[in-house]
Amino acid sequence: MRTIRIGSGAGMGEKPDDWRCVPLCGGPEGCHARQHRIGERTFWAEYEKRQGQSVEQLIKSLIAVSPKRHEIEAIQKERGNG
Repeated sequence: MRTIRIGSGAGMGEKPDDWRCVPLCGGPEGCHARQHRIGERTFWAEYEKRQGQSVEQLIKSLIAVSPKRHEIEAIQKERGNG
């Protein structure tokens, strides 16, 4: 799992919310390693071009199937970002 910091509102030394984690394939040639090599913004820009889906859309789709969906949505609503 890789935590997405873009758009998280978390600053330096702050941990983004757990629901901003997405699964990435591992291994030396996997997506996780590539994201480290080229940087988060470049990686997600490439992902959006290839998949036609932004990282925020991906996170929303993962939340939609999460068993904690209602809890996450309540927190987002409380913060004004849901």
